[in-house]
Amino acid sequence: MLNNLCTDILRAFSVGTQANNHELFDKAHDLSVYFHMNSATPALLDTVIELEYSVLKMTGPHKQFLEECIFGALRRSTCYYAPEDEPWEKLNQDFAEVGLTSEQKLRRKLALRIVTFSEQIFAQNRPRDTFANKRKCLAMGLLDRIDRYYDVPQCEKLYVAALASGKKALVPAAVEFYENYLRRRNAELTPEVLALLDKLVRKTKNRSVAVAALNLQVTTGVISELSALSDIDEWKEKNVNRW
Repeated sequence: MLNNLCTDILRAFSVGTQANNHELFDKAHDLSVYFHMNSATPALLDTVIELEYSVLKMTGPHKQFLEECIFGALRRSTCYYAPEDEPWEKLNQDFAEVGLTSEQKLRRKLALRIVTFSEQIFAQNRPRDTFANKRKCLAMGLLDRIDRYYDVPQCEKLYVAALASGKKALVPAAVEFYENYLRRRNAELTPEVLALLDKLVRKTKNRSVAVAALNLQVTTGVISELSALSDIDEWKEKNVNRW
């Protein structure tokens, strides 16, 4: 059923005519809620991921809507990855050798597939891709959900990369997910990340980026709210005509 659904979606999107819009919208919605009623399996997950890779390379009306529905399906699939009464532990490729049950191995295999997919989304660099930053935010959201169930160290690398981009479409989301990542580990910001955040505040011309960088330092206890307010006032004096 899912194979047919994804095939129909790709066909309707490829045609790209107004007459196909109703079919595209209905089937994209069906896909987005598919894992509400159906358990995730590696084969089903790969079918949805392959659809995303196909759509990513194409152009046409309603592409962003379709990709959001695809990511919605992937996000809903993650409810099947949650361990049952198991300790929060690192997710890695060695799980098959740890003596886990077949069900435990399946959940880890599904989670690893989402992690790999998210890393590949971050590696994409397509010219004139107006959805690239939003897509990366959606990928970070998937990682955040997996990181609730397992220790996923790959998250930090991608969150920091999003911060380092300095892009207003990425930084606020990266701050939100990175804060969750640190809280789960009771961890502190590294000197390297602190230097990056300071640089963002000094160099950015975008207020939301500056505020997000300061907020992360406040929520992690690096600086006080009063200090952050002082810093943002200083930023305003320097960039008041820029925002």
